[in-house]
Amino acid sequence: MKNQPSGRISSSQTVSLLMVMILTSLLSTGCSRSAPADLIDEDLYIDLLVEAHLLSVIHQIYDEPEIHEKARRLVLGNYNISPEQFDRSHRYYSRDVEAQQERLKEARRRLEEEHSSVAGHYFREKERLRESLVESE
Repeated sequence: MKNQPSGRISSSQTVSLLMVMILTSLLSTGCSRSAPADLIDEDLYIDLLVEAHLLSVIHQIYDEPEIHEKARRLVLGNYNISPEQFDRSHRYYSRDVEAQQERLKEARRRLEEEHSSVAGHYFREKERLRESLVESE
């Protein structure tokens, strides 16, 4: 049985994501320095980094590459981004390691904000249900 996600972003997951981004950056240093014509807007790119993290959690739960790739294409398609466009933009943005670290920090902040929002909603609903059960007694 796979480990169930706790809903928290562990430091090991963050380090893993950071390492993937840095390795990609190092591998792409020999490429052209010009921005691709279809460069994804930086704010949207950060949203996609958040989505990539969520996809990595899915990949950990369902260790099946075809499910991961299908989910990746579905998420990118939702933003009208092709996997190739994302890869080109990712290579471009990853070249500036310091700026990429800032983007990753922002992605983590957004993940934590979303986690807090979902957790808050869960606990409010749980309390509402508890109160309605107490009132009905």
